[in-house]
Amino acid sequence: MPGVGAGRLRPYLESGDAHLRRAALTAAPWTSSPQDVLPDLLALASTDDAHVAVYAAGRAARFVRPSTLGPLLRPVLTDGKITARKEALRILLRTRAPDALAVVAEAWDDPGQHRDVRSAIASALRPHIADPVARRILGEAAQGPRDLARQVLGGWPHEIEARFRGDYAALVVRVAGSADPEAADAALEVLDRWARWAPEVPALLAGLVADLGETRRWRDAMTGLLSCVHAELGADELGDAAAALAAPAGAAGGAEAAASATVRRRSGSPRW
Repeated sequence: MPGVGAGRLRPYLESGDAHLRRAALTAAPWTSSPQDVLPDLLALASTDDAHVAVYAAGRAARFVRPSTLGPLLRPVLTDGKITARKEALRILLRTRAPDALAVVAEAWDDPGQHRDVRSAIASALRPHIADPVARRILGEAAQGPRDLARQVLGGWPHEIEARFRGDYAALVVRVAGSADPEAADAALEVLDRWARWAPEVPALLAGLVADLGETRRWRDAMTGLLSCVHAELGADELGDAAAALAAPAGAAGGAEAAASATVRRRSGSPRW
């Protein structure tokens, strides 16, 4: 296809033969003028050819001015197939279109937006936390249902600009306090990686370890707390948890026996 004009290929984009049509779509961004076929490719975002057309559009988009992409991709993020919307999101952010975050925010705020697209938006915006729009969306995701909150938990400190790591750590702590047990449990598994920017993390983990009423999450909390100590954080909190387990109070009769058994189990855990 290199050297072949887009005009020669265009008739095949409407072929009734699905194999021929999709082959033409795949070849379209490799013509001598890929920018000319970008509108044609995006026009198919809501059709059965969307997965081929919008993927091809990703390459064609490299040959147009970023400032023109927002208006072209906005309709895809609203009306395209789910796979097409996700690819449009990637194109917008990869090409650094000047209005990219504004267009993404419109898609996020759309009350009819598919939940998979909203999840993809939250995930894609993690490296863009320096932008107020991204911080607003990530904050809403952290307080949202588990499929959104989990996208926040996928971030790593090295992905986040240094001056915003404290803000991001606060989002992870927020998910750890979620009323949704699945979201909160998932946050518990990654809290330790953010402890350097969220000083309250060791105390939060130690509290779960020492809470005899917490029968489900204490092991993960202990693992996280020990990880903090290995990073030279939370030694005092670990000592406080050990002291609390060594001197349980307020139990009586059968409850006292159960509490003592729990203490022995936690104090003797190989992870301790």
